[in-house]
Amino acid sequence: MPKIVDMTRRDGPGGRSRGKSVLVSVREKPTSGFTLIELMMVIVIVAVLTMIAYPAYQSFTVKANRAEAQSYLMDVAQKQQLYFNDTRTYAADEAELNVTTPERVASNYVVTFDITTMPLPAVFAIIATPKSGTRQDGDGVLSIQNTGEKYHGVKSW
Repeated sequence: MPKIVDMTRRDGPGGRSRGKSVLVSVREKPTSGFTLIELMMVIVIVAVLTMIAYPAYQSFTVKANRAEAQSYLMDVAQKQQLYFNDTRTYAADEAELNVTTPERVASNYVVTFDITTMPLPAVFAIIATPKSGTRQDGDGVLSIQNTGEKYHGVKSW
């Protein structure tokens, strides 16, 4: 809303007005920016959303890392079977199978091969143990056997 200002000239003797009074409409400049209260409310809202979302995010990353490791174990088990069909023995490690551990699996798990040749028939188990100090720590050991049995801790996956 415009503000009305009295623009009467006051240049007569003793500061008396000489002439007519003129009323002029002056618009006030709107204030811009945010108040401290508004900024604090935004910070509180963001903090609450973060407290809710971050644990869920961590849970999803643990599940994604586990799924990546499970997929890798299944690929290696399939290559083990193919290797066995060709050589009549199981490979002792990944190098013998000519496979490379994906970065996401290598950074969160230690993958080991457990080969038993006696008594016959030969069997294998490929085990992915979570590395200490990673998000997977405490998630449980993953394993797959030549019979197709797959375990996450004591449960099958």
